[in-house]
Amino acid sequence: MQVRKKKELGKRSRYYHSQIVMEALESGEDYDTLPATFVIFVCDFDPFDKKRYCYTFRNICEEDPDVKLKDDSCTIFLSTKGENEAEVSQELVRFLKFATADLEASEEEFGDELVRKFQKTIRQIKTDREMGERYMIFEEMLREEKQEGRIEATQEGILELLEEIGEIPCELQEKIRNLESIEILKVLLKLAARTDSLDAFEEKAKIYFNSEDKK
Repeated sequence: MQVRKKKELGKRSRYYHSQIVMEALESGEDYDTLPATFVIFVCDFDPFDKKRYCYTFRNICEEDPDVKLKDDSCTIFLSTKGENEAEVSQELVRFLKFATADLEASEEEFGDELVRKFQKTIRQIKTDREMGERYMIFEEMLREEKQEGRIEATQEGILELLEEIGEIPCELQEKIRNLESIEILKVLLKLAARTDSLDAFEEKAKIYFNSEDKK
C-alpha cells in the first residue's frame, strides 16, 4: 500500500521481485523451478498520471514488442485515482474504494463478494486474541506509512519552493531531508514560501535545525 507518490517505485518493485526470487530458489536448483512472481502496489494516487485504475508491466523487447522475455515476472500498480471505469472490471473499482476507505466507511456495503470476504476476514482478525496483536501492529505500520508520507511531502514542498530561488546547497538539502518533525517542517514550508533568498531562509531556519540536532 502506497499513500504518497515516490520516484523510486519502479526500483522498489525490482527489489521486491529479487527478494521473492531469493526466497524461492534454493541453492543449486534449476531456474525452471522458479515460480511466476507478482508484485502489486495499491496506490492512493496516480503513479503514472494517465488516469488509469491499473498499470501492468511485463518485460518485452524494445525493438519488437511481440518478443516477450518470458521471465514470468509481473508488476501491477493499482490506482485509486483512475477514471477509466469502462476499461476495467467494476470489482476492481469497488475493491480500490474499499482499500482506501476509513474505518467507518470500510464497514459499508460495497455490493461486491470479494470486499465482503475482506470485511469478514478483518472482523475475524479483530476478534481473534492471537491475531489481535498482529492487527494492531499492522495498523501502526499503516499510520507510520501515512506519517512518513506527510513528512516526505512537506520536505519536497520546501525544496521545490527553494529551487525557485536558486540552486540549493547539498548540505541544506540534507538538513531538510533529515528533519522528521512535521510541525517544524510546516513552519519551514511557510518560511520557504515567504523568503526571497536561500541565505535568508537558512539563517531563519537555523534555530529549527539546531533544535533537531539536540534531540
